[in-house]
Formats: sequence, structure tokens, C-alpha cells
Amino acid sequence: MDRWLTNNNVAKVVALLMAVMLWGVVHMGETGSGNVPGTSPESFRVLVKELKVRGLSETAYLSSIEREQVEVRLNGPRWLLLDPLLVGERVEAYVDVQGLAPGTHRVPVRVSGVPEAVRATVSPDYVWVAIEEKKRRTVPVSVQVTGEPAEGYVAKTPTVRPTAVTVSGPKSLLERLTRAQVYVDVSGADKPVEKRVSVHLVDRSGNIVDVERQPKTVTVTVPILPSGAVVPVRPGPLEGKPAVGFAVADVRVVPERVRVYGPEAAIRTLSSLTTPPVNVDQRKASFVLRQRLSFPPGVSGTPDTVEVRVAIVPEAARTLQVPVTVVGAEGKRVTLVEPAGGKVAVVARGAPDAVAKVAESALRATVNAGMLPPGRHRVVPTVTLPDDRVLRVDPLPPVTVLVEPDEDGGRKREGEIGGTERGG
Repeated sequence: MDRWLTNNNVAKVVALLMAVMLWGVVHMGETGSGNVPGTSPESFRVLVKELKVRGLSETAYLSSIEREQVEVRLNGPRWLLLDPLLVGERVEAYVDVQGLAPGTHRVPVRVSGVPEAVRATVSPDYVWVAIEEKKRRTVPVSVQVTGEPAEGYVAKTPTVRPTAVTVSGPKSLLERLTRAQVYVDVSGADKPVEKRVSVHLVDRSGNIVDVERQPKTVTVTVPILPSGAVVPVRPGPLEGKPAVGFAVADVRVVPERVRVYGPEAAIRTLSSLTTPPVNVDQRKASFVLRQRLSFPPGVSGTPDTVEVRVAIVPEAARTLQVPVTVVGAEGKRVTLVEPAGGKVAVVARGAPDAVAKVAESALRATVNAGMLPPGRHRVVPTVTLPDDRVLRVDPLPPVTVLVEPDEDGGRKREGEIGGTERGG
């Protein structure tokens, strides 16, 4: 005996046997074996399996199931239970709901994929399932833009393709859905953003609902544009008069439009900008002014300075015969005594093109009789020009009007010249 214990070969054999026995104990413990290896040809193994559903028709929806996992106990030969390819991967636990009407049902849990030499039991062996009729519904897609574009840019109204998704599921769930929500991040963007994003279904309480939908993703395009608005810039009023013999032919602002930035309410009410006044006094030649624009409080613009280009040309003149119109004659009878023809000679001066194009009908010579008492009066008519920047008129001679009380009930209208009296 002592020789055996001191023999290396015997010690190696004993160690090998003990290692094999220890391996068996460990592995049978991992698989739930209730027997010591070698004491019985059978062992058991407990598997936790996902409970699957079979036989669900296309018009039915599984709204709930009592358990999502069950325990499957397998009894059989130890060598077979230890092989995952023969047992563990192949075994499935399921319930068969084929032919079940909408409602709540208690159905048996079944097991498939078990080898003939193995017996299977499942816990629990029955579960409750709820089945509803499946419905379809079209839900509009709502886009929520997150993040801020690059400085100086703004995200405009996004577009989405397609504009709606088709969802299918239980009627009770579909009735609670309000929208299909998608999210698009435009952080730091300085050009249009186009993304393919996932669709989330949202109910009346704002909760995300997991239900079938087609398509599952949509394409969203968010225009990214410079912020603010583009407004025209108009030249300011002209101050002074060009030198004798010269006239203003044109006044132009370059650039004609600028982009303004600021609070949306302020931008919305800003229809145009005007430069400071332009002094043309005693000018004999064209010139350019660099002027800084003035913006409303809280508003800025790009650019903030513009050029005002003024064209000065030799003056032209033209005489036009313009009818005299009386205004302010309510309750009076006003007769134009002079000039006899009812027209006054108006000498229009200005840029040659403007003088050549002006029509007599574009000018208006008026006499205001509103403050005139009864009697004969010498009054200088006022001339209204279509564009007083490029046209002016010589001083007009006075005309003679006769003001009388209106004794015929006010049948005369403003602007009418009553009577046939002529002369001075």
C-alpha cells in the first residue's frame, strides 16, 4: 500500500479520477442536476425560456400576456441534458392562440423541440392572454426641431416626407394616438438640414406608444436661412438746390436692400429704411455720399452703411398749360376771373429726361378758397409735382378769383368754377 501511495503513476491516476468527478459535480450543478453523477442514468435541467405566441392572425393583436418567461424542467439522460445543441437552443415554450376570438383567455403553455428521451414540464402551465381586433389608422407626422442653428441663422418651417404613417394595433390603443412625432437636431447648422429620422407614436397623455407603424422612418428637411429680413433702403429728403442751371437727374441707394436682425415683432413692422437727408445745395456735378443707416431700437443691419449716388445734370425747361382747380369752396361760389382760359402757364425745370416726359395732366395747380371772404382776390396757385426731387417750377403769377355767397343751396362742388365773369 505504501508503495502505491508513493508511486507517481498511481498518484496521477487518482488525481485524474478526482478531477473528472469534480468536473461532473460542477457542470451538473450549473444545469440544475439533482443527482450525483454516476448514481443515476437520469438528471434534470431547468431552463428559463421566453414565452412565444403562435397562431396570431393578421387581424388580431396580442394586447397582453400574463408571463413573458416560463421555467421548463427537463428530465432525461445526463449527457443529453448537458448538450446545448440538442436541448437548450432547440427547446421553445409557447402558447397557441389560433382561432381565439377577441377577449381574455386562459391558454396552456406548451413546449416544443424536446428530444424523445427527455420529458418536459413547464411552470406555470397556463397563462392569461388578452386579444384585441387589429385596426389600421393613418397618423400625421409632427416635426419638432431641436437645437439652435449657427449664429446669424434661423430654422424655418420643416417639411416631412411622407406626411403621415400607417399604424396597426388594438382599437383601444389606436384611439389614444394623437400624432407621430419626429425630432431633428439643427445645432450649429448654417445650411439646410435633411435627415432620415425614426417615428415615435405619442398618445393623448404625451406618452410614447410602441405599436406597428409603416414606414418606421421619414425624411425631414429643415431650411436654414440667414435670420432677420431683407428691407429696401430709400434715399432721404433732398436739402438745398443745385446751382443755377443744374438739376438733380437721379438719386440712387447702393445697395438697394439690407438685411436687418432683431426681435421678430420689430422686424415684422419694419417695411423700409431711409437714409439721412442728402444735401444737394449749389451742386454742379454728380457725387456719391457714404451714409450710415439708422435702425430702430434693438434692430441691427448688414450692411449698416450705404452709398447715395446723386446725378447732377444741366437743367432743361418746358412750359406747360395747367388747369387751375379751386378747393375749399364749400358754401361759396368761386369764379376764376383771370386767366381767361382757366389755365396757368407753368415753367417746369429739371433733368432733361424728366422734363421731356412730364405730362400736363401730371401737374396740378390749385387755389384754396377756404379762408377767402366774399370779394375779388389775387391768389398764387400751388403746383403739385409728380417727383419734386428731379422737377421744380418757376414761381407762378397770381390768378384772380371772385368769391360770392352760395345762394343756390350748395349745388356747386369743390373744384367747380362758377359764372362766366372775365376780366380784372
